[in-house]
Amino acid sequence: MTSLSLRARVKRKRGCRTFVVSATLLPLVLLKLLLVLHAAVAVALAGAATHNGLLGLSSLRGRPPRVRLERFYPSAVLWLFLASVLIGALLYPSFRVDVRAAYLDEAMPLGTRLFEFKEHLVAMGLFAAVVQRVLAGRDEMTAADRLLFDVARVAVMLVVFYAGLVGFFLVSVKSV
Repeated sequence: MTSLSLRARVKRKRGCRTFVVSATLLPLVLLKLLLVLHAAVAVALAGAATHNGLLGLSSLRGRPPRVRLERFYPSAVLWLFLASVLIGALLYPSFRVDVRAAYLDEAMPLGTRLFEFKEHLVAMGLFAAVVQRVLAGRDEMTAADRLLFDVARVAVMLVVFYAGLVGFFLVSVKSV
């Protein structure tokens, strides 16, 4: 399969032939490598978001801030979040045609709904990651800024948990 041509495969259904054409121009080997890279970045993101979220929970409970970690983790979370979203965007056309349309919509509509909800949450989580990074760069925070910062950190952690669980679940069902 070349990178410059569309992949096509024949799908037989009760004696009829249906041609399914992939929407991606990437070779299958590259798609699999991108999927593994997407998973690795997601695991790193889950670790950074967990540490950052737990620091946020600690701060919400009234414990003193850990300044160096509060500057490091929001940056790490934002960059890993962006990397995961960009790799996911490269995989999305193939997922949309080869997995979702060819399998999930018919065999597992709940999986399709979980994925769509995950995509909306990820967009909101990315916004929260930007907010927490902007607030982490401030030297002084008001009480309202501190509350927003800590809530954004916990929200990003929860979004990353949900996105990771849904992503790994759907890949276990069918991948690109």
